[in-house]
Amino acid sequence: MKKIGLLFLCLSLMVLIPNFGLTQTKNLDQTIDAILEKYQIPGAAITLVNKDTVLYSGYFGLSDLERQRAVNPDTKFTIGSISKTFLALGVVKAQESGSLTIQNPLKESSVGNFYTNYYPKSPITLSHLLEHTSGFDEAHFDIFARTDAQTPFQLVLKQSQSALTTRWKPGDYFSYNTLNYLVAAAVLEERVGDSFESFMKRNILDPLEMEDASYHPQENPDWSKGYSSSEEVPFPSLPQWPAGSLTTNLTGLQNLTQLFLTSGTYKGRKVLSPQSIQLMETPETSLLARSGVKFGYGKGLMQEIIGNTVFYGHNGSYGGFLSEFGYSRKQNIGYVILINDRAGAKAIKEIKNVMLDPYTQEVGMDQPELDSELKQWEGAYQPTTFNVELFYPFMRLIDIQVLAQKGTQLSQASMVGGSRDWVAFGNGQFGRLGDPVPSTQFLNEEGRVLWLGETSYYKIPVVGAYFQFYLALTCLVVFIITFFIIGISLLRKLFLKKEIQKVYLFPFLAMLSFVISIVGLGFFYNPEELFSAGAIIYYIGSWLFFALSLTSIYLMIHSFFRRKQVSKLMQFQVVLSSLSCLLISTYLLYWGLVGLMLWSY
Repeated sequence: MKKIGLLFLCLSLMVLIPNFGLTQTKNLDQTIDAILEKYQIPGAAITLVNKDTVLYSGYFGLSDLERQRAVNPDTKFTIGSISKTFLALGVVKAQESGSLTIQNPLKESSVGNFYTNYYPKSPITLSHLLEHTSGFDEAHFDIFARTDAQTPFQLVLKQSQSALTTRWKPGDYFSYNTLNYLVAAAVLEERVGDSFESFMKRNILDPLEMEDASYHPQENPDWSKGYSSSEEVPFPSLPQWPAGSLTTNLTGLQNLTQLFLTSGTYKGRKVLSPQSIQLMETPETSLLARSGVKFGYGKGLMQEIIGNTVFYGHNGSYGGFLSEFGYSRKQNIGYVILINDRAGAKAIKEIKNVMLDPYTQEVGMDQPELDSELKQWEGAYQPTTFNVELFYPFMRLIDIQVLAQKGTQLSQASMVGGSRDWVAFGNGQFGRLGDPVPSTQFLNEEGRVLWLGETSYYKIPVVGAYFQFYLALTCLVVFIITFFIIGISLLRKLFLKKEIQKVYLFPFLAMLSFVISIVGLGFFYNPEELFSAGAIIYYIGSWLFFALSLTSIYLMIHSFFRRKQVSKLMQFQVVLSSLSCLLISTYLLYWGLVGLMLWSY
């Protein structure tokens, strides 16, 4: 009787457990389907795994809207910057085999001929490249016209020498930069004595049973199309392809995720050592990391706090694709989300939250109340880094942050709206309320107060911060208002055949030239064409803007000494418009944006 009872219990469990799993799967299918429908995502492939088992896999929608092909287990998606994770795997694998050392200076390889380091006492290493702390600029626009995915690495680097110049001491700040990984791919290829693709296939892709993965996918029924709001996006042929173009199916990224969950083994076979996996997960080279904060970007892996759990992983965007994978060894859970619409970031976030909710329930955590840590860090902070140097002149005004003590927390307020509260962990380290680890650090460095994190800032006087921001905002508002007022007034004078005075005309011409240059840049610039119409329009328009702004100021001053009557309203409009044009054009000239030759940038 006992044996019969035990057999009955086992059979009952065998029936009940699969039914529970089917119910969960059905509910998750319905929820994900609703999210994809809400954001009008054409197709997706999604999975949830632990180190041994695939807990959930779902395939949704269409891989090809025109041919009405459904997404299935064979459908391949381009994974974008998750390719960086694979590249980093290849580098640490090469280190394990003795082909290279990631701490050695790049000058020891041929790529040393293609970059400029203004801080020779701080040599750039592969570690700096993999952690985005080299100080290099992002790829300049002209390489997209001069090179493509077929161009040899060395030639791309030669064309990128202006971008491969240190903007700060290597190892100071994190600044995400795809060009770093192209340099790393060139070093890897040279050190292993084999082509990048061949090495990656033999040492990483094949051991993970990703034989069908490709960096240069060919047209076939299994390759999903990429979209943006249901409009097909052509597959880009970019010179940084080792860091973005890897294309694979959902199973391939399942295998990658389980590799990390098992600390380097796949199906019982060692692919990498646990030490190499830990090396990838751990930031080491930045000021932030050296100050003791180990949260951030490691080598091909970024960290994210979900609930009270630190997840490692990466996201990606390439052409018409978005992707994300992540894992927590502590929770023994990992996920992969692949979609074929580059406008689907909100969909990915919602799907991730739904899938991980059972594993990341927030639990209240006791954190020290260190009021003494707060007061000394109050003040205004201006960004010192931005990954695209060309846009830094604008971000340094837009991204000013003001910190003030609020009870036992440090409250962060952006000049353009938005706020966040930070709690002290001690020694200048801060994190969000409930976070298990600190994610940012305040530091006194060479007489400056630095605020280190994903974006790094330096402290400036509060008065200076408000002055910069509101002066820029005032100039912009005055520019827009006077452009329309003077423009309408001039049209009226033309219609009535009245005299148009130069002092009134030239500020409008200055503003018009600037508007034309921006419109040309926005609508007619194509970085894949060396001398595109937008680049030429901007070059001519920006010089005209500066020249006409100076002329407007001259005519404005000259009019004050003329006896001819000019109405006070006209004088007021001329003064405002001329000054705003002068300030804007001078600022752009200072930052090298007047007469910028985009065909050689």
